[in-house]
Amino acid sequence: MRENLLAKAARDCELVASSETMAIIHKPAGVGTELSDALPLILARSNTKNSGPSILLPVVKAAHGLVLVNLHKERFQEVLHQSVVTTFVVVSVCDDVKAEEKGPPGSFSIYNCEVLDVHASNTDGLLFTLLLTYSRSLLDLSTHNPSPVKELMRALSDVGFPALGSSGVCAKRRCSGGRGLFVSVTGIECEDGLRAKVKPPIKFKTMVEREKKFAKPSEGDSVTGIKTFCGIDFRVTKDVMDPCTSSAVLVSRATALLSQTKNPVILDAGTGSGNLILSLLSALPSATGIGVDVSKAALQVAKQNAIQLKLESRLKLFEGKFDSLRDATKEWVDCVICNPPYHLSRRKDSGPSQHSRLNDPALALFGTGEDGLGCYRELGKGLPGVVKSGGFVVVEVPSKAAARVFDEAMRSNFEDVWKEGHEEILSQGYLRGVVYQKRGTEMG
Repeated sequence: MRENLLAKAARDCELVASSETMAIIHKPAGVGTELSDALPLILARSNTKNSGPSILLPVVKAAHGLVLVNLHKERFQEVLHQSVVTTFVVVSVCDDVKAEEKGPPGSFSIYNCEVLDVHASNTDGLLFTLLLTYSRSLLDLSTHNPSPVKELMRALSDVGFPALGSSGVCAKRRCSGGRGLFVSVTGIECEDGLRAKVKPPIKFKTMVEREKKFAKPSEGDSVTGIKTFCGIDFRVTKDVMDPCTSSAVLVSRATALLSQTKNPVILDAGTGSGNLILSLLSALPSATGIGVDVSKAALQVAKQNAIQLKLESRLKLFEGKFDSLRDATKEWVDCVICNPPYHLSRRKDSGPSQHSRLNDPALALFGTGEDGLGCYRELGKGLPGVVKSGGFVVVEVPSKAAARVFDEAMRSNFEDVWKEGHEEILSQGYLRGVVYQKRGTEMG
């Protein structure tokens, strides 16, 4: 195993700059302590003279970027008298700290902290992309040998962006042991003129863009206000979930499925603010809708939104549960659309985001059953009694596991009700929902 790691380090790492006494090597994420043993092989590829090379700056296995190396063991003490300027690109969830509230630098000579990007996170605080530059003495590093992750988190705290992940730096905040702190060492500059720069990995950008698409809360006030979904403004209160932008693909698919249906009737199971059903009614002028929810307060919000959008004459609202939809509606529908609650854990270190915990009702967040997917099983029981022959079911799923549970619920005792197979709704390559169609052999 060690030999494989050594071979990978020697193959994937490369020399980018060197002087008489030091060199800078570029390493990918995933290369850790084995880099020390691979140094002679890496330097030999570029015919760089060396005798007993060693790593000067601490290496973080998960980090991408540049590593500073001493080339000659006998000149180690000479090298230690230099200071090194290091530049990091950091993607991390941080407290929302205003510039005027930033404290003075502490352990490091930090002279630049630039915010490259910031937006709402799917956990506590905000997701920042930071460019952090500070200088360090190699002699101090060799004497104190600090943990590179703790050192960086302390540096972030010094400049007013405490990362949520270190209980030592962020007391009373949930501790993730450094997970979620993505680091790329993009620049090293030494006193003797040795320097190098690289770009952060492309995954940093794609990771941030993905969170913007799927995790960013809708625009508007945090508790009661206006949220935008599918280009429509909806009123929300503490009694309903904020409309989630990722659910828009369900509306798009349902609209396409019903585009050729004359005067379709659509049921929104767990309607909440009514954003799904009202978006569909706006897109399908001949459609009528039914909203069902166990919360009377949520039904009032949906009613107010329907009135605001002048769609109240086309929407009926009922109190009811997933497994007894027929008892609530008393009629057949062409399509059911639903985004059930599915979060299992109420612990702060997992489950829904802090934003959702603070602003969304627990009834809409947390699923039932040991796996949190009980609502999908209940929905599977209630659907056969309301969907017309040839009608559709469009349901959001958070994972393949949820999709399997829902499929089992749809097939159990109802194998002949639904057509074989189902369609997956994908967005940006991720599973967002499933579509089922009822067989057309029975009267509905």
